[in-house]
Amino acid sequence: VKQAIQAKNRVLDLDLLLSLDDKRKHLQGMIDQLKFDQKKAGQERNIDLATSLKDQISSYQKEYDDVLSEYNFLMLQVPQVIHPEVVVWKDETQNVEVRKEGSVPQFDFPFQDHMALMEKNKMLDVERGVKLSWARSYVLTGDGALLEQAVLQYAFQKMVKKGFTPMNVPYMVDTSCLVGTGYFPGGEEDAYCMERDDKWLIATAEIPLTAYHRDEILELSDLPKTFVWLSP
Repeated sequence: VKQAIQAKNRVLDLDLLLSLDDKRKHLQGMIDQLKFDQKKAGQERNIDLATSLKDQISSYQKEYDDVLSEYNFLMLQVPQVIHPEVVVWKDETQNVEVRKEGSVPQFDFPFQDHMALMEKNKMLDVERGVKLSWARSYVLTGDGALLEQAVLQYAFQKMVKKGFTPMNVPYMVDTSCLVGTGYFPGGEEDAYCMERDDKWLIATAEIPLTAYHRDEILELSDLPKTFVWLSP
């Protein structure tokens, strides 16, 4: 885990996390024992002892909750352990080419990129897209809009034929959906929050699809579950 933290340039004190885990377990044991003693004192009608134990439990519970909150916050920042066969380089300049697929085509005419071709054929309008929204926005027009829908439907139907269940999911979700799928903590600055309703705009349909069975226990016989949907 420490190697993964270093390789992924995370700032995380793993030793602090481990010490919090020890403290969490110690406090939990103390609270459980005090609750047992409190119950026993109640059964023996020792009211003074039961009241004293209740106060102790309340005090330790506050400390436990604080420790648990910090523990959970750090646990959510623990990165996935890197597979032993993955080579970690300093930056992309050290990337190694594994293989080549196909060959680079040669043209006997001046070729253009997809944006130039689409603008030439009135399939794309970047200038008005930026005017309507912001930088990097665009409007697909005419055959451009039809082409996008055709490609999306082709991919969508291909997934459905493979057995994926089509799901039309919400585009606004609560925070726990983003925490559960690993986007938070750490991705808040790249997401859009609807403060009034305490909801977030999804990045892809992956978030609500993955969170669809959140807080449920599934039967092994019902797995795997495969879902698919299109999202903006």
